[in-house]
Amino acid sequence: MNNPPAPHDEIRQLFKKHAPHVAAGVVELVSIAHKPGKHLMVAVRSHDEPIDAVASCTGTRGIYIKTISRELGGEMATVVLWSDSPETFIRSLLSPQNPTVTLDASRRRAVLKVDQKTMEKLTEENNLQLRLASELVGWEIELAN
Repeated sequence: MNNPPAPHDEIRQLFKKHAPHVAAGVVELVSIAHKPGKHLMVAVRSHDEPIDAVASCTGTRGIYIKTISRELGGEMATVVLWSDSPETFIRSLLSPQNPTVTLDASRRRAVLKVDQKTMEKLTEENNLQLRLASELVGWEIELAN
């Protein structure tokens, strides 16, 4: 009996194929959020301090991530640095907006206080960036102003 593929297995295989540090296990894909045909977000970390995890996944002049994007039909692909701190990680996912983040760890919920311009921008994008960020960090993320 065959086991179904793990979630995002295709994405992991693409990074192993195109990013040598991922294939070698030096850089880890910690979390993946994917809206097929629209946008891919991947959070990464390095297990070797001098290795830049994000640069290792994007490649010189973005060659690795551009190739992965092409293989996914041209969808947008973003690689971000993972942080074990939910507040730091959420803030970095939505930079340069630099929101104030209030966490409710017991409910795995974050409320972001943003200015009106940022609120409109995230709403105009049909909250895709916010939904992907929420999936990537594993917390419910809400906006407030």
